[in-house]
Amino acid sequence: MRPPSNPGPSVQFVVSTGTEKADPELRKFIRSHVMQGKNKGKKLPPRVRKPKPGQAVPPPPTSAAAAAAAAARPTSKSHPSIPVPSHVLVSSRNHRSEVCDIPAPIKTAIQRNVLSAASCVRLADSTLEPFMVEVVFNFSTIAKSILFPLESCLFFVHKPEQWVGPLGSDPAFLHAMIFTAQCFFDSQTAGINENSRGRGFMTHSRKALPHCIKAIELLRERFATGDDESRKSMTTVGTITSLAVLAHASGDHLSASNHLDGLRGIVKMREGGLKSFDENVKLMVEVLRTDLGVALFHGDGTRFFDADGERYAEFPDMTGLVPKLFLKGKGQVARRVPKGVDGCSELGRIWTVLREFTGLVNYAAGTGKLIPMELYADCMTSTMYRLIGMGRLGTVEAQGSSEGNKLEKEELEVFRVGLLAYACSIFLQWKGMMRGRNHPYPFLAGQFRQAFDKMRNGGLEPKMVLWLIMVGATALLDVPGEDERWVGDALRENMRLCGITEWAGLRGVLEEVMWVGLVHDALGRKVMEVVASSVMNRVA
Repeated sequence: MRPPSNPGPSVQFVVSTGTEKADPELRKFIRSHVMQGKNKGKKLPPRVRKPKPGQAVPPPPTSAAAAAAAAARPTSKSHPSIPVPSHVLVSSRNHRSEVCDIPAPIKTAIQRNVLSAASCVRLADSTLEPFMVEVVFNFSTIAKSILFPLESCLFFVHKPEQWVGPLGSDPAFLHAMIFTAQCFFDSQTAGINENSRGRGFMTHSRKALPHCIKAIELLRERFATGDDESRKSMTTVGTITSLAVLAHASGDHLSASNHLDGLRGIVKMREGGLKSFDENVKLMVEVLRTDLGVALFHGDGTRFFDADGERYAEFPDMTGLVPKLFLKGKGQVARRVPKGVDGCSELGRIWTVLREFTGLVNYAAGTGKLIPMELYADCMTSTMYRLIGMGRLGTVEAQGSSEGNKLEKEELEVFRVGLLAYACSIFLQWKGMMRGRNHPYPFLAGQFRQAFDKMRNGGLEPKMVLWLIMVGATALLDVPGEDERWVGDALRENMRLCGITEWAGLRGVLEEVMWVGLVHDALGRKVMEVVASSVMNRVA
């Protein structure tokens, strides 16, 4: 039978004849045909990034035995369902503390690339477009490092439901968060307002202000027509706290005070008061930090731990958190209560707590360990509220000390304001917050200057005077500026008495007393440079 003249497509066969090399195109065709469905590559497990100091996340258990062992390890006391990383220094509020080996935290399921588009959140206000909330997510990535000087040493429990969820359920919270984030970025763009003396550093743009107005309108409506549960909810507290923080930072201290009065009333409505914030310690810390900041601006007292006979927070026990080798070394924890301060038991106890916390921070910074927010909050509230109360009531007096060790009341007052300035620098100070003429604590700065003016000469060791001067200069005073001359004179005189001629020697003395290099080194070095430059200019 004759084959058809125009045959259709048929299966190709390869016939090899002869000894010559095959055609390259033919070899390519054969190889591709044989490998069809096979050249998919091997699926590799996800790469494990090299852990950074303070952020190490160990791999999950790979066997049933390892999983069971991990499940048996302890979890966070305040958040039983949230595992805490092994590099966190776990502190019990019931005094005793210890370092525990604990599994890694659970990562949030919300991916960063999704958050950047804000497409995963249904907004509580349908009139807003998703892109409008993107500024909130951008701010959330840097907020901790801006608001907390010790951010790299603190362990924050990541609970997105505490702030992402309310963006879709509470319109007042949503507008307050947009207002906060937008104000921050506006201020970074516009720069610091150099024309305001002690009146804040935040600026409000036309883009941000409508969200502030809307948040306040919604809050008024809630308190006029809502129920008690909505009035005292965590999101209501968070909304008012954000408005108070921004009012204080922008110089509107009357509004900040009014917001704090409202917060005080809401906390009293909540069962357990401040203890009801155990599931959201960071929010409680923000409420109290704002309360302290406004009080140190006005000098008119705090809203918490200062009314209705409310007891001060208990001093935390940090026993066991810092290794014994560190306790025996040259560091801050090895330093005793200064001569004469031990005669004032309350002031001496505060000194000890701040000194121990300083040693813990430096230990954490050097080893990559992290400090839980609960311990941070306990140290801040137990010391700062007492120091403010002692100043208002005039209770800074030596009791029971020998005549040779006894300090005058004026000298103890210098220690009180010095400790308060030091506490501000590690607990309250925002990164990039201006000092001197734009400082948010003019009342405290005035107390510091007044205390030094009244202090009797020769009553304090030169090393302690150096520490007090540097703490004031780095945290409160106008250096360079109006305080530059007297700070420089006092600094040079006491450096001479201590035999110090350069920064390294001065830093060694400061570290013997209390000094967090992470926070204070750059500022302290700048003060030294200003003083040296001032001397050269005066000689010239």
